[in-house]
Amino acid sequence: MRIYNPFGFTVSRGEIKLIANRTYYYKIADTKTIIHTKNSLGFRGDDPGKNFKGDLTVMTVGGSTTECFYLSDDMTWPYFLGQKLSQKFKGLWLNNAGLDGHSTSGHIILMKDYISQIRPKIVLFMVGINDIETEDFRPAEKDIKSGLFYPEYNLSSIEKYLRATAKYSEISSVILNFYRNKEARARGLTHQNVQEYNSDYMKDKLKERDDNIADFEKKRIEHADLIEGEDRQEFLKHKKYLDKYEHQLETLCMISKENGIEPVFITQTSAPYRKMIGLELYNEITRKVANREKILLIDLAVELPDNAEYYYDDIHYNEEGAKKVAETIYENLYPYLTKKYPLYAL
Repeated sequence: MRIYNPFGFTVSRGEIKLIANRTYYYKIADTKTIIHTKNSLGFRGDDPGKNFKGDLTVMTVGGSTTECFYLSDDMTWPYFLGQKLSQKFKGLWLNNAGLDGHSTSGHIILMKDYISQIRPKIVLFMVGINDIETEDFRPAEKDIKSGLFYPEYNLSSIEKYLRATAKYSEISSVILNFYRNKEARARGLTHQNVQEYNSDYMKDKLKERDDNIADFEKKRIEHADLIEGEDRQEFLKHKKYLDKYEHQLETLCMISKENGIEPVFITQTSAPYRKMIGLELYNEITRKVANREKILLIDLAVELPDNAEYYYDDIHYNEEGAKKVAETIYENLYPYLTKKYPLYAL
């Protein structure tokens, strides 16, 4: 059966579906209207120019913290970054290819199927949060691996049935995406408190941070043998996921370099009151791979000030946070681009 699907999920029936040429309008708390536009490529930002190959082309890849779905087009950190860079470089084109809910598994498919065809000069990867305790594809990604689908018609669970039929039924695909969204919400990885932009809420949360932040979150985990007690148990709990994450980052580097793309890694942050257990372990892997691959690392987790008022929930940036993220990334990226692409400098 084939029916119209009005929900616009990015993952459906075994592949990534990029929705192009669409504008979304969201009303927040009866005062704020969010305008979110997708261009002809299905990303946020300007369409490619006529001299695309000759332009200084940059794309950002990540999950919801990169896509900034609930921030207007001119309020996202990729937009602010593009504005700052365009004042220093001619022919600057920057697109936001972040996709809500995607981990490095989804990024790999996006790179293979889309971005490797576009071939920007640089891709900024903001990665880590969506890979926490993720051994394979996240719920929103299980059907997107090219050429791989789960064909078993096993009715032992509703999810297995939906996965088995989603490739052939739009109804099953829609229901499955709702199921996965519910699972992601339970893990705290979806947008929460979008309407609570008031400072009182943020200040209350800020007071909780001393009780909620785990000590190991602030440590650089370089040698497992040096970790003791609860910290070591936490590390061992994440070990198999960290190994997979490291391999995924290496794959992203390989795909990028094979297609003449310069990869740049960005570590991730969470609100200071959020006990995002294990995030720093993944950030350390990001640092490790960037160093080994000899690529630029922008250590946002270290350089972004610890301020709850940069977030509208546990992990997603508000407008003020987006500005600060863009500023921090710019301070690292500007000298790199000046050295790497001097002919574009103004």
